[in-house]
Amino acid sequence: MGDDLSIKAIGSFFVGGREAVLEGLPHFEAVLSKGGKPARLDPNGAFEFGQMYVQYVRQSAPKARYPLVFVHGGGMTGASWEDTPDGRPGMQSHFLHHGFDTYVCDGVERGRASWAQYPNIYAGSPQFRSKQQAWESFRFGPSYAKREIWPGQRFPVHAFDMFMKQAVPRWTCNDELSEAAYVELLNKLGKSIIISHSQGCGLVLKAMLAVPERVAGVILFEPSGAPTFESADLLALRNIPHLFIWGDNIRAGSTWWGEFYDNVSVYRRALEAAGVPVTWIDLPEAGIHGNSHILIMDDNLDELATIARKWMEEQHLVLS
Repeated sequence: MGDDLSIKAIGSFFVGGREAVLEGLPHFEAVLSKGGKPARLDPNGAFEFGQMYVQYVRQSAPKARYPLVFVHGGGMTGASWEDTPDGRPGMQSHFLHHGFDTYVCDGVERGRASWAQYPNIYAGSPQFRSKQQAWESFRFGPSYAKREIWPGQRFPVHAFDMFMKQAVPRWTCNDELSEAAYVELLNKLGKSIIISHSQGCGLVLKAMLAVPERVAGVILFEPSGAPTFESADLLALRNIPHLFIWGDNIRAGSTWWGEFYDNVSVYRRALEAAGVPVTWIDLPEAGIHGNSHILIMDDNLDELATIARKWMEEQHLVLS
């Protein structure tokens, strides 16, 4: 890893969100503390919703030209970029030690960004991913019941239960709120490089279309979706290099990943047709095997972070 850290500031802030006012809801009683008496509660009033939490680490003398914005995937939080479930330093640490300032997001409705009432403010209800769904859809193995893994699996499956402790619910109705929060963050920071994973990739790809001048480059680890581009001005992205990185076993088992891969491939071709610089890495074709969908936590995450970092150097995004 790189040099020791000299930190200038560690802190956090919120971006995005707006006020909602609820009226006409019935009062109710609840015990708010153990042994207490029931209190009469009023669910009406003004509330904030749609905000995103951002934690930053700024270095005393950053070596990188632009800060990194870390965007998590579905049912996850910014914790996915921090230490891994088996206790190794995560990708945030890797890039801090190589001179980058970092901004790690807990997106709308996730982690420290907080929730809002549903269905009174959020239109839907929270969706929870079971351990079986995670095991199989994240391509750890074909069967959770047998704890069966794919050959050469690089995710630390011995720490799977610890990994699932960081899982959070997600809503299916808040994409526009999330995209708006990412736009506000990019406007606040100025030009940045985005590193995103899974569901988060589709959100930031859409947000970038609103403020392309604020994005120096984007790194996409296994995007599960991409914007519809028929009405988008992809020409505005011609100065933003894109790096797509895909793991192993994309078409194995009964997951949706083959379909996701094909859909994002269509977006890739549209980007290339618009003159956007695109680098597309299928890790097995590059001789790197066994990566799961959660490749940002796999046992070779430093190798993958190095690939991303060298790509940034090639794109002249690192040194000032």
